Amino acid sequence: MSQIAFQAWDDFDTYTIGTNVAGVTLRGGGAPTYKPQYSTASILPYKKRYLEFLTDSTSDYRAISANAVDSDANRAKFDIVTGFAMSLQTVEQLHVYARGAGTTMTDFYRVRLTLSSGALRIDKMLASAYTADIGTATVTLTAGHAYFIRFQGNGTALKVRVWDAALGKAGEPTTWDISITDASVTAAGFVALGGRHT
Repeated sequence: MSQIAFQAWDDFDTYTIGTNVAGVTLRGGGAPTYKPQYSTASILPYKKRYLEFLTDSTSDYRAISANAVDSDANRAKFDIVTGFAMSLQTVEQLHVYARGAGTTMTDFYRVRLTLSSGALRIDKMLASAYTADIGTATVTLTAGHAYFIRFQGNGTALKVRVWDAALGKAGEPTTWDISITDASVTAAGFVALGGRHT
């Protein structure tokens, strides 16, 4: 059982509504908005506020990374958990990046979840050469539900799973939707969240 090399938590309840959050770096493309907004119990019962992350279709990749994580010397080993609500999405694809390099995103591993089909993918970029679908699966997504994504990397092992947030942490599956090995991107780099309309 591997140990988490770093831990970071951001509580959007502490930020000002409608103002871009501090302590992050923009990665790739133009400048998206990333502003806390109010939630309701019917949408996100576990939070009073959520991060509204908006992109448009004019840039290939847009993401934000947390500076506190980017500066951690042990971030080559990662365990990322992020949540999203289907009813709040304005993008077609959600992205989770790890071991990323450069503001133009020349190297990374990426989880790519297509909301309309449930297609779950791990992609990679190496020296600006993109390879899609080095790991694939399909998950069931239901309108109106919220979900968690866990993306884990330990050495060359890369794993990802998606589960209904209504199950909570205790209901997280013990199996992985995708479990692969790849040695292309091993250096520590940024960890980021992003999205794309197409």
